[in-house]
Amino acid sequence: MDNYNKLLKIFFCLIVLFLPAGLAGAQEYRVHKLSFSGFKQVSASAARKTMVTKSPSFFFWNKNPVFNETALQQDIRRVANYCKNEGFFDATASYTLKYENRSVDILITATEGLPYYVESTTVTINDSAPPVIVQALENKVTIKTGEIFKIGQFDETKKEFNDYLKKSGYGAASVAGKVIIDRTARTIAVVIPVITGPVQYFGGTAIKNNTYVKSGDIMAQVSFREGDKFLADELENTRMNIYGLNLFKTVTVNPVISTGTVIPVEINVTEKSKRSIKLGLGYGAEDNFRVSAGWTRYYLADEPRTLTLSAKNSSIISNFTASLAQPFFMNRKTGLTGTLSLDREDITSYTNEKLTLLAKVDRKYFESLHAFTGYSLEMDRPVNIKVDISEEIKATLPDKLYLISGVLFGASYNTIKTLLPENGVFYSIFLEQASYLLGSEIDYTKGVAEGQNFAKISDNLVFAARVKYGVILPQRDTAEIPIFKRFFSGGGASVRGYGFHEIGPVDIYGTPLGGHYLFEYSVELQQHLSTKSNLVAFLDAGEVHNTAFIASELKYGTGLGLRYATPIGPLGFDAGFPLNPGNSVDLNQYRLYFSLGQAF
Repeated sequence: MDNYNKLLKIFFCLIVLFLPAGLAGAQEYRVHKLSFSGFKQVSASAARKTMVTKSPSFFFWNKNPVFNETALQQDIRRVANYCKNEGFFDATASYTLKYENRSVDILITATEGLPYYVESTTVTINDSAPPVIVQALENKVTIKTGEIFKIGQFDETKKEFNDYLKKSGYGAASVAGKVIIDRTARTIAVVIPVITGPVQYFGGTAIKNNTYVKSGDIMAQVSFREGDKFLADELENTRMNIYGLNLFKTVTVNPVISTGTVIPVEINVTEKSKRSIKLGLGYGAEDNFRVSAGWTRYYLADEPRTLTLSAKNSSIISNFTASLAQPFFMNRKTGLTGTLSLDREDITSYTNEKLTLLAKVDRKYFESLHAFTGYSLEMDRPVNIKVDISEEIKATLPDKLYLISGVLFGASYNTIKTLLPENGVFYSIFLEQASYLLGSEIDYTKGVAEGQNFAKISDNLVFAARVKYGVILPQRDTAEIPIFKRFFSGGGASVRGYGFHEIGPVDIYGTPLGGHYLFEYSVELQQHLSTKSNLVAFLDAGEVHNTAFIASELKYGTGLGLRYATPIGPLGFDAGFPLNPGNSVDLNQYRLYFSLGQAF
């Protein structure tokens, strides 16, 4: 019986322990308003960014943030510390709460006090340091006597000292710092002691954990040699060079720290499998189901070259490609790629079969900037022309074989790293010249320029813009551009609110003819719903012409969409409405676009 009573008491204690948590969930409060007071010289908006507690969203459909007073108390300490870091060492912060109807208004109040000013800045450097090093370090001091002291400037100065010394051969250099506070005079004395140590040089390089990749191929990517002055940047350059071979899962390049004059280096690699298989699956409203498969063989014939075989298929495009890539063709930044591809394109206006041989030399100037030049030999056979054979396109005849030979040039600048970017840009240009001088049966000049820009304008709001312009013009004896080389516009990937390739010239039956000039632009407001999802409001515009671009004839579309990042690519859903000449929206004329995975 005693044991039963003990168990009963324990049971009731557990109920009491867990009951408040349940009640708290039932009485959950949400942040209705977050405001700031007392911030005169310190930025309230900057202090807000240090807080975990967030303001309600600008958009009414987003729920207000759940209120957590424990988190708010920690935020108050962060706000006070931020004020101190800005030079207000006597600053305090507090908060007041106003509850109403399961909502709470929060007021953050700062008492800044008076600022502390820099009285002096002293940099002490060991006597063995050369005068040029001493002068360079003194020039990097950003802390000025008489200005308000800020921790950020202090830390940045130390970092710049350390980075400069590491880039100048002083691998063992140490940079310390001390702040002496006089609270009576409200002044700060800054002392930064620097010990440069000796000038150091690269020693030997050891490579570890490689099995099938020869050490010589790895050493060929090392950007320094034994006996060179030690420069920390060369370690990262070497790591990127080796990783660029596309043969390794991981690469580390570490110096063996030493206080002497020689620094050995150790390179550790984890190799990829020599072979890989990649499968892809997707769906689009215009090309329906998409499937793809690829097989890659790395380090072919015991050399750092890669063979890739791939196949893709949808209701619009079927493709088989074989490519052989030789990295570091002439130097570390230049590669050579040879490609053979077979394509069948079946769209609204035509069906075309194509065999392409492409030789391309590409160069990476730095991580974001790439350029290429190449030669293309193409054999096209339009097996089905679905438009009225008018004077405009009579040069495009079914089952005729077209030989197109030309030179290519392209360049791209890309800082976008994620499927749902908040910041970044992408710019590209492509030029093609097909000429009889190279054996081509068709002469033309083609150019396409495109730009995309993403800019974060608030915590959860991103502005995105895209513009694209293309032109293709017949040259010499070529009277008209074949339909399979023309520009088309309209649809989920260009101007939403219109059907696939619906914009531009059409034949007497309304079938798209394509054109020589293309112009498209799009602007979007993207509301982040979570780290993986966005709500999108968009305005698109575009036109295709056989003459120069005419702004007054642009076709506009607007609407809303959703984006979600999945493991197999972005999931997208858009509802687009065409804008008529009066710039009003007819809700009965809508088009829906759904896509999953990367388009071909």
